[in-house]
Order: sequence, then structure tokens, then C-alpha cells
Amino acid sequence: MVMALADSVPGVSGGTLAFILGFYDKFIDSLHEFFGSQGEKRKEAFKYLFKFGLG
Repeated sequence: MVMALADSVPGVSGGTLAFILGFYDKFIDSLHEFFGSQGEKRKEAFKYLFKFGLG
């Protein structure tokens, strides 16, 4: 949700804000695990990405 709000402000990037707030690495790791893993890691990544998507 924070990233979406940041995108509505001219000159502010949602990705930059995610990096500053510290959840950019978790997001990238979850994408990697979702597309490159199987089993429990993939389920955990899906849960995180789903929550992220709801925001």
C-alpha cells in the first residue's frame, strides 16, 4: 500500500520507497523462491506475495 501511495506523488518511486523501508529484498527473494522453488518455500513465498498484492 505504501508503494502505491508513493507512486501517486510525482518524482517518488514505489521501488525506491520499498528499498528505503527495507522490504525490497524480501520481495525479490519471494519472487525468486516462488518461480524457482518447490514445496514449502514456494508456499511461503506465495503467502508473502499474496499479502503484498492485497496491499
